[in-house]
Amino acid sequence: MKRKGTFIFAAFLASGILAGCSNVKNTVEDMDISSFNLGDTTSIGLNNIIICNDDVKLFVQFDTIVSDSRCPVDANCIWAGNAEVGFSITHKKELEGVNLNTNPDTETKKSVFGFTFQLLNVNPYPGSKGADTAPKSVDIVVTKD
Repeated sequence: MKRKGTFIFAAFLASGILAGCSNVKNTVEDMDISSFNLGDTTSIGLNNIIICNDDVKLFVQFDTIVSDSRCPVDANCIWAGNAEVGFSITHKKELEGVNLNTNPDTETKKSVFGFTFQLLNVNPYPGSKGADTAPKSVDIVVTKD
């Protein structure tokens, strides 16, 4: 009788694990995962992941636009403004959140895990044609320290 209970528990546990794995698979399939080379300018869409060709244990995910106060196209502004974006950087199973900015008076690059991450652009630019409906993306460069 004890073996029957153990078997039922194991079957229940296995079905739960398989159900959990299928949810992860669906989530990963919905993401756009591409690769990049160190030193090259790379574009990454919001909520997407890029994997380094030169170090396959390095992953970068563009998580969020924290704020965007950049001066819109054709507007007269006193200050150029700033876009701040958030990334999740994973290297050798370690994770660190990083925020980078577009304004050169703020933190446009940061070193993490022996790599430097530099934000070049946040797209689309405010006030540009179709900016309200265009997909969000960033251009970054990653180099080895």
